Amino acid sequence: MGATHTVLVEGSDTAATGKKIGEIMGDLPEVVLECSGTDPGMQTAIHAVKKGGKVVLVGVAPQTATIPAAMLFVKEADILSAFRYGNNFKNSLAAITAGVVDIKPIATHSLPLEKIVHAMEIASTGQDGALKVMVQPGKI
Repeated sequence: MGATHTVLVEGSDTAATGKKIGEIMGDLPEVVLECSGTDPGMQTAIHAVKKGGKVVLVGVAPQTATIPAAMLFVKEADILSAFRYGNNFKNSLAAITAGVVDIKPIATHSLPLEKIVHAMEIASTGQDGALKVMVQPGKI
């Protein structure tokens, strides 16, 4: 699905995790997408981003957050936010239609409306590698 590196987060030292990300990737990333909405996630993203890079906070964050502001300024990094799907729907559809993004690997399950309870169980447990479980009225 496009991921080229993964990092197992161990412990609560966000600066160490940020450094580990750079080591695994060979360099710090220019763009970091933070999708957990947690203080440690945001802190790690700031530690992990390359100087002059961008940290994108995706989704919903707490009312207030504790971030390493000094590190943010030293790195001269930008923080951007994207509230869920906001204004991205039109661009996303265009990218899918143009074949730039292949969504087929994401839609792992498709069930008829009559099996909605089973579909919800699959989606909530990740059963059989579920990523996106679709319920389609009229499907047999």
